[in-house]
Amino acid sequence: MSDYRLGMDELKRANIAMIGYVPTNFGTRPMDDVKADIDKWNADYAPWIGGILLDDVSSNPGAFPYYQELHNYIRQNPQIGKLIVLNLGTSPDRSFIALADVLVLFDGSYDDWVGYTPPPGSQPRIGAASQLWSMARPRPRRCRIR
Repeated sequence: MSDYRLGMDELKRANIAMIGYVPTNFGTRPMDDVKADIDKWNADYAPWIGGILLDDVSSNPGAFPYYQELHNYIRQNPQIGKLIVLNLGTSPDRSFIALADVLVLFDGSYDDWVGYTPPPGSQPRIGAASQLWSMARPRPRRCRIR
């Protein structure tokens, strides 16, 4: 783990922001497991990370209480609670805007992102969320096997 910490020290000195990754399985992952991941990030990496990215976030309004509880849990910690990123990969129900500093509205391949146009009226109005992100993965390199 010390190699990770040395690398994280270098990133921090370069003013590169780091956040912890926590999957939620679209609101079906057990709450205790998600909180355990958050606690692990806090215990092992709090001096370096400044937030948490909750991945595979459900955009269903029925999942709001699940994510509200996680929002409150993350915000309790002054270090990792500075930034909450919700990766919905789509436009969310408007209620989710208050739960994040950043909303990820697109998560897919670069090729899909280049041609992506959100459906009319699907973009949320910014409330508490100060940023909207897109995450586009690079094209895989093509290899020839000889």
